[in-house]
Amino acid sequence: MGLDRRVLLVAFLLLGLWMLPAVLGVRTLAAADSLDELDEFPGEGEDGGATVGEDVSPLEITEEESATLQASLPKLYHSPEIFALSYEDMWNRMQVWVYPSQEGSARYEHKYDGAVEVTEELSSTADLLFRLLKRSDFVTEDPKRAQLFLMPVSVDALWLDLGPAGVSEQFKRYVQRIRDEYPFWDRSLGADHLYLSCHAFDRNSKHRNVLEMGKNTIQAACAPLRHNQRFYPHKDIVFPQYKPVTPQQIRAALAGRASHRPTLAYFAAPGAQVGESADPEIEVESDPSPHRSSVYEKLARTKFCVSMPPHDALDVVDALRFGCVPVLFSKSVLHDLPFQGFLNWHAFVLVLDVADLPNLKKILTSMPPETYREMQYLGHQASKHLEWNDPPVAYDAFHMTLLELWMRRHSIKYARRSATSQSE
Repeated sequence: MGLDRRVLLVAFLLLGLWMLPAVLGVRTLAAADSLDELDEFPGEGEDGGATVGEDVSPLEITEEESATLQASLPKLYHSPEIFALSYEDMWNRMQVWVYPSQEGSARYEHKYDGAVEVTEELSSTADLLFRLLKRSDFVTEDPKRAQLFLMPVSVDALWLDLGPAGVSEQFKRYVQRIRDEYPFWDRSLGADHLYLSCHAFDRNSKHRNVLEMGKNTIQAACAPLRHNQRFYPHKDIVFPQYKPVTPQQIRAALAGRASHRPTLAYFAAPGAQVGESADPEIEVESDPSPHRSSVYEKLARTKFCVSMPPHDALDVVDALRFGCVPVLFSKSVLHDLPFQGFLNWHAFVLVLDVADLPNLKKILTSMPPETYREMQYLGHQASKHLEWNDPPVAYDAFHMTLLELWMRRHSIKYARRSATSQSE
């Protein structure tokens, strides 16, 4: 199928999806009219998004390039058709039931008091995700309608209070309580349950509850994963961290840049020796500024933003926001890139083996200009899927996280046990 037909098909499918709320009176959330319209950020004001006008676009796209780059949009996804159909299915059918607060455990649970603003006083992105979900129509009061069951226990709160070693013990008691009081855990041994986590914790307990949770339960984790954080790609997911940027910060960083991006590569490497890179085209920052605006200015004037092991200080979302193509070095498969089930990260991120590090400049300078422009464009479009909005908008990080969770319901492999087998 040609690219033009694929773009039209995706637009047709999604336009039909967006008409459903008005026709059927179901969920209503702001949405673009087609995938092509992801070119525009949400407007400043009601939805809290950042407006980026043509005068400050990070892409510097000429009119001649525009049509060619827009035709490349389907490359952003492994399958645009499957993405559109899966999103529609999730939008219309997904229901999550949240366990009630447990007596004595409230201090370790995600909190949401029903307030309109949900982005204040957050200890982690997991808190933000929980609050946005609780406020949405994706939560049901009837557990019989739910496909997934959310345990509101906060790994981050447990980790901060009890340390990595104390999390499992609390989970053991928490799971036992829901096992005793509700029938849902035993029906799938926890495989249709999920919890949110932005920290790693010890799982040395041999208790049945902890073992089943580690093996079966969906972990929705912050990206990047923490050191030693266990992750199982067939059931777990990662979501991008919430790092807000204001329209003023975007405009200020982009307004002062040179259109040709004079810096070839930039990476923050805390503790690096100053003399590690004497090349004027490569900027190594051994003492990164704590002020994000300073980093934004560097991203806006650089072609490639490098994540250099063992530092890994690059924020991929920030790089994509400002049109800087990320370069990731890794010794193994990267599991902590969000939404890999749908986004084709290799279309807009350059992934290299650590052994390629000595040849970095040669690799970057040998990339054809048209390849770089396409990666830059697709990365900018991908950033729309990685942004958190309040209230959420279609295709943003909130909905993409729900989409990944929706697809994980298919990984539930434990048959619901009959009453006979339970009594044996």
